[in-house]
Amino acid sequence: MLSRDILKKEYWDKQLTREAIAKKHKKSEAVISKLIKEYGLLKRKNGVKLRGKRGYVMPKEEREKHHFQPHAKRVVSIDPVTFEKVKVYRSLASTEEDGFISRNVRRAMNTGGVSRGFLWAREGFEEVIVRVAKRRGIEEKLRRLSVKKPKRSLLEKLYLKESMTAKEIGEKLGISKGAIAKYLMDYGLSKKKTIPVLTPKILKEELLSMSIEEVAKKYNRKVSTIKAYKGRWLKEEKICNQKR
Repeated sequence: MLSRDILKKEYWDKQLTREAIAKKHKKSEAVISKLIKEYGLLKRKNGVKLRGKRGYVMPKEEREKHHFQPHAKRVVSIDPVTFEKVKVYRSLASTEEDGFISRNVRRAMNTGGVSRGFLWAREGFEEVIVRVAKRRGIEEKLRRLSVKKPKRSLLEKLYLKESMTAKEIGEKLGISKGAIAKYLMDYGLSKKKTIPVLTPKILKEELLSMSIEEVAKKYNRKVSTIKAYKGRWLKEEKICNQKR
């Protein structure tokens, strides 16, 4: 049986692998793994050794090894306009040092999209990401992002006074029809009428003083719809009364 001191020396100090230790002492790798666990000599991620003691302070060289992750793949930020390299990061996690969010950077690398104004790629795959970005129309997307929200007075003039449609305004300003429609709703300029809410309680009260046709006109519904509401809600009310 290997002692803890021997195993600690070979596994921690000499940095031997479990396979190498097993081969050296003519034991199976499973036995070595079991002893490492029993002796509290388990490894941490990134190859940094955990001493298994509360309050243990990691030495500087091991802390740097853990921080810099020498095995990690480098990440490159790319200018989406010129498609030139901007900066090379030692790992995905190190992008957070410049204020980027690593999960968003990873998503951009996987999709060929933009995160915080940059394209992102693993080192050696820059041309692939640029190709994907161009194929997905990165230039048009950036142009749309650079467009500022039009002022209320301008939309009011074009939409209400000159009676232009959202599509015509979008073509004039270089903005999509959907974006113009959203801006009009945000400014309260939309011509679309909102449909009043009609609940069973409101319908019951309205029918006491109004006809079905009048209710349909007031609440912007069809007569057949009001009749269907009345029949269904009266039926539900009758069932509720029977249960009571």
